[in-house]
Amino acid sequence: MLRTALKTVLAHKLRLVLTGMAIVLGVGFIAGTFVFTDTINRTFDNIFADSFAGIDVIVQADTGEGPAFAGPPPFDEGLLRTVEEVDGVAVAEGSVFGFALLTDEQGEAILPFGPPTLGGSWAVDPRLQGNIDLRAGRAPAGPGEVTVDARTAEDHDLQPGDMIDVIVPIGTERVEIVGVAGFGETDNLGGATFAGFELREAQRLLDVEGQFHGISVRVEDGADEIDVRDAIAAVLPDGMESVIAADEAAEQSEALQDELADIRVGLLIFAFVSVFVASFIIQNTFRIIISQRTRELGLLRAVGATGRQVVGMVLVEAAVVAVVASLIGLLAGFGVSWLLLLVTELLGFDLPTTTMRLGSDAFIWGLAIGIGVTVAASVLPALRAARIPPIAAMQDVPAHRPGSMRRRTYLGAAILSVGVLVIATGLYDLVDLPIGDLFVVGIGLLVVFVGVSVLSVLVVRPVAAVVAAPFVGLGKVTGQLARENAIRRPRRTATTASALMIGLALVGFFFIFAASFRESLSATIEDTLRADFVVGVEGFAGGMPTTVSDELESLAELAAVTELRVNFFARDGSDEPLVGIDAATAAETLFLDVEQGSLEALEEG
Repeated sequence: MLRTALKTVLAHKLRLVLTGMAIVLGVGFIAGTFVFTDTINRTFDNIFADSFAGIDVIVQADTGEGPAFAGPPPFDEGLLRTVEEVDGVAVAEGSVFGFALLTDEQGEAILPFGPPTLGGSWAVDPRLQGNIDLRAGRAPAGPGEVTVDARTAEDHDLQPGDMIDVIVPIGTERVEIVGVAGFGETDNLGGATFAGFELREAQRLLDVEGQFHGISVRVEDGADEIDVRDAIAAVLPDGMESVIAADEAAEQSEALQDELADIRVGLLIFAFVSVFVASFIIQNTFRIIISQRTRELGLLRAVGATGRQVVGMVLVEAAVVAVVASLIGLLAGFGVSWLLLLVTELLGFDLPTTTMRLGSDAFIWGLAIGIGVTVAASVLPALRAARIPPIAAMQDVPAHRPGSMRRRTYLGAAILSVGVLVIATGLYDLVDLPIGDLFVVGIGLLVVFVGVSVLSVLVVRPVAAVVAAPFVGLGKVTGQLARENAIRRPRRTATTASALMIGLALVGFFFIFAASFRESLSATIEDTLRADFVVGVEGFAGGMPTTVSDELESLAELAAVTELRVNFFARDGSDEPLVGIDAATAAETLFLDVEQGSLEALEEG
């Protein structure tokens, strides 16, 4: 039977191309998602490792379980002398970082889509500069000088000697580009722009004069970095910590990867949807093949093949097709990953594509889902094949006897009811489940689609009659034949239409969801804002100088100006939004439903 199954696959290879393509696309999306996200994770691992290369210990304020990207608060720079005096410390330097928005020579802001706009101090000792290398020019050495990342310089035709504006917390400063820097193999920090300044100039521009955000330490040759870390910790005041630089790099990379995990989930949802749709195509393809092979399968039954052997043969055929198509899909995953990386690069992320590889997750999940879905989708056609009688080898008989329409209706209604109940459970949190509510809703939607697919056979005849009416009127014979052929086998027509139905339903869902979200957001803004104008930074650059509000308040045409600051704080292991507001003018610019107390009473503490 194995040899028969293999020969059957070769005999119907053109028919099975459709099934194979469906599997290739589904597995390709799954493998491409894993390859893409693994590439991003490895890239940021390398970026953080490059940033901390040469540094053994980091001294910073202890943020405890604070938000991943809030960054440690500044501390008094006098602590540097204390660290330098610890035994085993070869060299130590303070550093600062913050928001710095570069502009081009025309004064236009350089805003990446998503990544931040960073500014910071440039280390003096080469041992503490990590894998940052100067591609052109020199390091900043005093006031009015800046070194920019290579990607920004290339994209905006900037080079040493050019004069540009940089927007920092204290305002807008005119600076000269004196150098262009790269970060290991990449031209920037994962798409972020970078402006490097001399330490004292960075403290002034970033509004942290007399303070550091961190102290980088290189231990003496032969000294144990853990012993030195502990010795530094012993002399630090309360609220400070010393950590191994490699551990800090790994922690920051892991925190960023946790934030990017939603990207993998979103892409995998699309991948699983494509596989779900493919299952209908697979089932219909095998059903058609079984119908075409009625006499062949009847002959096998006549010469002694059992129903179990026929089922096994069909499942082997499905498995062979699935293995070949899944392996091709794994290779196609590299193409999908390359396209995703191209999109991220167009959006401003500079991620090298030279490290793409097929990890074990992509291989295992791709093969398991490709083979599993294909074999599962072929089970019903295989069971129908097992019911073909031996007499079918000698005369035309139906490949299987149609089941009761009433039974199909009851089954479809039951499946649909279960799907609606699962959706309601996710939406209204009816049952405390260990998985997320959105995931529950997604499962419910898939069950609903199956139920609708089962019930769709009930509407084939009336829908076909209505849809075919114009064609019957234009060409009576052709239109009538098309209509009769569609309603002759309502189950086959319904199954064929189900894949298209699900695809269009999902596309419609995303468009409706996006439009509804946009309208809801617009309505919320209109209901909340009393102000006539909102001044902000486009994209996610990170903020604007505090001097902007001072300049706005000086304009006689403006009655009230309200400052807003947004950040995050940690609570129960998750990051929650924190908003700072100018309570004195909030009532004039915002509609806020204050249920108790008053905004005017808002003060420190």
